Amino acid sequence: MACVAPACGRPQNQEIYDKNDMLTCYPIDNVEMVLDWEAPKQSWASKVVPRLKRTKQVYKGYIKCEQDLDPNVPISRRLVPKTLFCHDMRGGYLDDRFVEGCEDDSAFNFFRWSVIDIFVYFSHNFLTIPPVTWINAAHRNGVPVLGTIITEGEKGEELCQLLFNDREKVQRLCEKLAFISEHYGFSGYLLNIENIIQEKHLDNLLYFVMELNSQLKNFCHDNILLWYDSVDVRSGKLDWQNKLNQKNKSFFDTCDGIFLNYGWTEECLQISLRNAEERNLDVYVGVDVFGRGCLGGGGFNCCEPMSMIRRYNLSAAIFAPGWVHETLEEDEEHTFLQRDYKFWACLYDYLFVSGPGQLPFETSFCVGSGLNTYHKGRITKKGRWHNIGKQDFQICDLIGWANFEEHSCISYYENDAYNGGTCLILKKPNAEEKHHEHRLFVCEFRTTDYDYLILKITVKLLGESNGNFELYIRTISEDGAENKHYLKPDKDTYHKLSAKRWVNRIFSTDPGIGTVVELGYRMYKIDAILLGRIRVIKEPLTL
Repeated sequence: MACVAPACGRPQNQEIYDKNDMLTCYPIDNVEMVLDWEAPKQSWASKVVPRLKRTKQVYKGYIKCEQDLDPNVPISRRLVPKTLFCHDMRGGYLDDRFVEGCEDDSAFNFFRWSVIDIFVYFSHNFLTIPPVTWINAAHRNGVPVLGTIITEGEKGEELCQLLFNDREKVQRLCEKLAFISEHYGFSGYLLNIENIIQEKHLDNLLYFVMELNSQLKNFCHDNILLWYDSVDVRSGKLDWQNKLNQKNKSFFDTCDGIFLNYGWTEECLQISLRNAEERNLDVYVGVDVFGRGCLGGGGFNCCEPMSMIRRYNLSAAIFAPGWVHETLEEDEEHTFLQRDYKFWACLYDYLFVSGPGQLPFETSFCVGSGLNTYHKGRITKKGRWHNIGKQDFQICDLIGWANFEEHSCISYYENDAYNGGTCLILKKPNAEEKHHEHRLFVCEFRTTDYDYLILKITVKLLGESNGNFELYIRTISEDGAENKHYLKPDKDTYHKLSAKRWVNRIFSTDPGIGTVVELGYRMYKIDAILLGRIRVIKEPLTL
């Protein structure tokens, strides 16, 4: 069912903000509460994890199994259009507002982080502070998270009249908003003013955008402020342009990018590209998954607007991908996970994948939910659970689930795990194959002549088959030469695989000076194996 279980649903008329609450995340509903805000001595902010460093190069993703894969061509992240995920799920702050998660494992989940560049948590409250669950899931996968500032309708018009009549108040608000972002560990805001602004206040509105951007950058140069295409800077009218033009370009020029409304045409993209000049990648063209006024009608046809957006080398803002969950009741044949796979498979040709960019690196492939909770291969708590904030780093390619056939060689598996609630199940897509290999991550692990790379994995054999399981790394040396290294387990740590228990295996190699750009596996005479954990470290090379 698409509905949220009562135990996890948001209370009706919830407007209470308690900055000292360690268990629940809330928005802030008005300007005065923001102006009065002071950093609490304790809050859930202490649970926010740092953002992991991702690769500076991106690649095209795989959506099916292939043997003897050719290496992808790396492309600088600075040269490709970005993809923004704007989460708008029934007003927000549902099961995801609970710091410790809940038991509703059917709640909405997202784990396609490798193709996302910015995550926005959206609600219709004045200040949307992203819940720690989403911040941590995104950060563990290297993705920055934005909150939302919104005013709308008559109430928003009144608020803006009071606010933009006082420049000193605007400045104080900007300082507080930047401080809140820094305190709670997210990276800025989507600014959404959807109401009329009086002409006499337009200068202060523009000042608000410039000052907020400046205050955010004072805390961190990488912080982000985006403007939503809404107000006409010349008249103050609420007038969605669906393109970048002279009616909204002043806002674009004073922040990090613009989120265009969804009713655009191909001509709008041409105009936007021309007006953006060298900043075309800062134009995020809206794609409404619910299809409201959007080319293609939304849903599984979002590939149509994405194709056109990429044709003009513009970035994309995918709004409300929770559609796959919210409209589940309309699809009696497919589960949420099947619908989720189908939706992202339609888009993968227009997306770019990235991976981990720093060592040490470790993941257990948990997606933040499960049938039971595991620690080191043992069940520590029985029963279904859901906490997006417990997600680990996810692999770079599109994968499905073990009981489906969308991706036959790598799938998520929830009937067993090493840590968390899920692991990976690896299978040969063709039983006749002598061996099978596939990448797990694109990566960017730099090594010197004095580094020794150590890879530790935890695996469990399924079935009675016996065979070998190896890792491989693809490297680019200092002089640009590319090599692929197949790694066998170290003899002193070699153990036969067991169908009954998890086994740790260690691989080590001296990759030389350069960069490890891909990490994958190769299977011999094995039908199926569980991969529960992988850890990569480097140690000084000793003679």
